[in-house]
Amino acid sequence: MFVYIAAHHEAHAVQMKSLMNGVPVRTAMLTSFSTLKESDTFKQAVSLLLAGDQQYFSMPADGQLVGVLNRSDLVAALAAGRVDERVADVMRLDCRTVDEHEMLGTTFVWMQEGSCVVLPIVRGNRVVEIVNPENVGEWMMIQSALRGAMARSEVDNVCNQS
Repeated sequence: MFVYIAAHHEAHAVQMKSLMNGVPVRTAMLTSFSTLKESDTFKQAVSLLLAGDQQYFSMPADGQLVGVLNRSDLVAALAAGRVDERVADVMRLDCRTVDEHEMLGTTFVWMQEGSCVVLPIVRGNRVVEIVNPENVGEWMMIQSALRGAMARSEVDNVCNQS
């Protein structure tokens, strides 16, 4: 049983690497997202959180990344009664930025290894988009479905020729 689970996990990892091989991160980045300012309060962050499905908020100032607020840090601050404080008080400062031409596979590894799972994407020195594990997962799901459809189409073409 354990060997089967390990083999399945390994096969999934190989498939993920295959899908992301040679693909720039810009193909999977989130282009429509809300940002916060350092002066915004947790109440404002909660409003944005509830208004959509975004769980991570970058905080750019003059196009440069200042920090990132994620849902778990926001909820922890709220549970501690810090409703009226500024998001800057709990934002993560150690998030790396990623150039839009960086490869998706490398970026995905950085998301898994770092303390910040959302990575702001920069063009030049300006934050323009973000990428998070959910984006990458959705992109992979779409790519896998498209590859499956193409493979079925190729099989159908071979079968229809006989």
